[in-house]
Amino acid sequence: MIVFCEECGAKNNIELGKTEKTPGYIRCHVCNEIIEIAMPEAFQARLELRFYDQVIEMDNGRPVVTMGRTDQNDLVVDNKHVSRTHAVIVNRGNEFVLTDLSMNGTFIHVNGKKSIALIKDDFVLSGNGIIGLGRKVAPDSPDGISFTIPE
Repeated sequence: MIVFCEECGAKNNIELGKTEKTPGYIRCHVCNEIIEIAMPEAFQARLELRFYDQVIEMDNGRPVVTMGRTDQNDLVVDNKHVSRTHAVIVNRGNEFVLTDLSMNGTFIHVNGKKSIALIKDDFVLSGNGIIGLGRKVAPDSPDGISFTIPE
C-alpha cells in the first residue's frame, strides 16, 4: 500500500500485515512526520464464530478471542474434554491464527479439505468450517464451533 505524507508529499510504501493496529502510525521516510494509517474496509479481515447462541465477530477492532471451559473466555464451551483456556484465535496481519493450548487438542475441519488435529500448535484458518475443542466433531454437528471468513 502507498501512503502519501501530507507534510512533504513523499510516497511511503507500506507492506500490508506489517501494521499491528488499525489505525496504525508510521513515520515519513523523508520528513519524519507521523502519518496515521486507516486500513481500507476491503483490507480488514473478518471472522465469525458461532457456538449455539454465542456469536463472536473478529476483526481489527477485536484481534483476539479465547475459547475454553471457564467464564473468563470469550467463547465458553462447557464440556469435560475442554481445557479451562483451550485455544486462542489471533488476527495477525489479516490472517486468523488458531493456537491450541490444551492437553486434548483442537480439531479443525475446513470445508472442502481434510480434517486437522492440533496439539500445542498453530493453524491459519481460511474459508469456513468447524472447530472441535478436545474432540473431533462432525461437520454438521451443533457441538462444533463454526467459523466463517468472508471473502
